[in-house]
Amino acid sequence: MASVTLVTVQVSAVPPGGLSRNQSVVLNCEISQVIGSVTLAWLRMKGGRGELVKQEVLSEGHPEKMLSLTLPILSRDQLHWACAVFTESMLRAQVPLHLTL
Repeated sequence: MASVTLVTVQVSAVPPGGLSRNQSVVLNCEISQVIGSVTLAWLRMKGGRGELVKQEVLSEGHPEKMLSLTLPILSRDQLHWACAVFTESMLRAQVPLHLTL
């Protein structure tokens, strides 16, 4: 007997659409449910590798299911991101987010 739990991950940038360099941007990563303990992390992607920028551990009783990251000023080296989902220190999902100026 096997058990499968499907969790959706949604990423977004606010404001959506075209962005300018002097504008702040908020990146959001949201999961549909938390079972046990889950770590959400924002990674800045550079050359196919991710650099950890922010992370948060969420638990079942945690009211928030989202990790937000504010970029005060958007620059060319901040256009490629990924939201990573970890459970038990293992990467379970990674969703890319590519911004354009």
